[in-house]
Amino acid sequence: MSHHDVSSTPVPTGSRCGNPQCRLAGDFRRCGRCKMRSYCSTACQQLDWSLHRQWCTPSSEASHDERLITKYHAKHRNLYIAFVLEAFDFFTHFHHLDGDNQTAFNRTNVYFLHVLLTRVENPGRGRHNKLEFSAAKVRSVYELGDRRESLQQRLESRFPSILIGYTVFEPLSEVRVTTITMQFEWPPSNIQRPGMDNVLRAIYDSEAALQAAGRA
Repeated sequence: MSHHDVSSTPVPTGSRCGNPQCRLAGDFRRCGRCKMRSYCSTACQQLDWSLHRQWCTPSSEASHDERLITKYHAKHRNLYIAFVLEAFDFFTHFHHLDGDNQTAFNRTNVYFLHVLLTRVENPGRGRHNKLEFSAAKVRSVYELGDRRESLQQRLESRFPSILIGYTVFEPLSEVRVTTITMQFEWPPSNIQRPGMDNVLRAIYDSEAALQAAGRA
């Protein structure tokens, strides 16, 4: 099977307003507290607050690792959306669907991609350079315990969206999972499947490029 380079056949994953009722896409202003979710207007932020307030932790209160994960994710977000879609076999089972049939994708809401990150030795400048990809596995959202129900509600309300969980691996330490819900744009029918090998290669290349830039 031939593979297609991620850079030449990207899955379109443009940022969307954090209000699930708003379909605008673009570069918006981030929530002032958590610095994670973005909105096109104050009105949309207010409409989404009843859901977002459960997850909106002031950036000053986030742990050191959570801040590192946030920075890392922001730099590699689109690549990890492509990663999750490949891991969920999106292009085989869901890509061809249209209209209301696309809601079949909601059955993936019982899973999330668990990504293990490791600390970079002698990292380049910038928080986004201090972590790197190590391994990943699709896991059941039920493993997230009490968070499971609200996470699934969040996924459904922000359709189409996917769930990723990051863990900074520490030997013999408790496994802590920082979850991030990501909306994505349903890829048009003419977009070719990127291929898992190409997605992983793109992640490694992106990390290497950031490290090189941080040391320049």
